[in-house]
Amino acid sequence: MAADRRIVYCLLCEKPHENLSSHLKKACMKDNTEEERNAELTKAKISQKEWTRVGRRWEYHEVDSLMNEEDPLRALIDRLKSKGFFIVKDPSESSPAEQRQLLQDVTPWMRSMVAKLKTGVNVATNYTTQFRYFCMGVLSVVYNKSLKSIETFKTAGWVDRQQTSSGVTIQFSDNSVACTLRKEEEEWFELYFTKIRPLALLRQDEYMDDEGCFFLGQNGGPIANTKTDLQRLWKL
Repeated sequence: MAADRRIVYCLLCEKPHENLSSHLKKACMKDNTEEERNAELTKAKISQKEWTRVGRRWEYHEVDSLMNEEDPLRALIDRLKSKGFFIVKDPSESSPAEQRQLLQDVTPWMRSMVAKLKTGVNVATNYTTQFRYFCMGVLSVVYNKSLKSIETFKTAGWVDRQQTSSGVTIQFSDNSVACTLRKEEEEWFELYFTKIRPLALLRQDEYMDDEGCFFLGQNGGPIANTKTDLQRLWKL
């Protein structure tokens, strides 16, 4: 009898694989380091185990209560996702491939923003906000960082970045795997840190504390909802 190989879903392409390690190396994370792939593999296995443990079991009253929501379909979709289900072709969300393509499409705009920021041209607030969204999107899509990693990334992690032959390596406050940004990406993050972030600090009221977070909202405080910010990016 053939070996019963456990199928594990890839959290990036949301498809099942008998050998997820091989898949990540050949496809979804072929440009990442082995350490980053191993971290993603561990995350996928934990997700699969958690779904098996709690995702398949539903209480009737839980399903029934969703039907009383203003938008029951949306409520059901969100609840399914919270239990580890994948909703394919959800019109409210873009796929990882579409997100990567958007980042590529927006790169020329980022380069034009770099030129403006370097020369001191006054840039509208909505554009500086979109610049921040893009930097966050790079961490999320290119380097597979979690929402928590992005939210809790500290200025100390940026100041203490380590130079490498290919870019800079940054550490995250939640002890997740470090990532190495390319030279151009480093320039984007540095311009956000030196040109855009200080403007957010100027808008703080006397009770606001940035808590040392790298990414700040328009009010100068830590970003309140990374998921919402990224959703705005994917809709650009």
